[in-house]
Amino acid sequence: MPDEPSLFSVPTSCLSLCGACLGLKRALLPQLGNFDENYFHYFEETDYCYNARRHGYKVLYVPTSKVIHLVNGSCRNRRRLNSYFLESKAYFDRKWGTGEKASGGKQD
Repeated sequence: MPDEPSLFSVPTSCLSLCGACLGLKRALLPQLGNFDENYFHYFEETDYCYNARRHGYKVLYVPTSKVIHLVNGSCRNRRRLNSYFLESKAYFDRKWGTGEKASGGKQD
């Protein structure tokens, strides 16, 4: 897809957001609960966003939010990161019964 900055200039409904910049209302916790501890690294925020959407909440990308995320600051071992990703993705797919791309994207 070619660069389209206009796609990122307005709040946009989406499937999931990166946990490094995920903001939640505290009022959601009693209804949605805590993050699923079966995830160690990766997909915990995607799982939470899916759960929020299942309960009728919107998941929004908000372009005015600013975050500096130091990528891979918690683990520098690529092989281990890949293993964590694959394990978490498999758990997510089993839990949600999904084969769809679950790492984000625009939702209608």
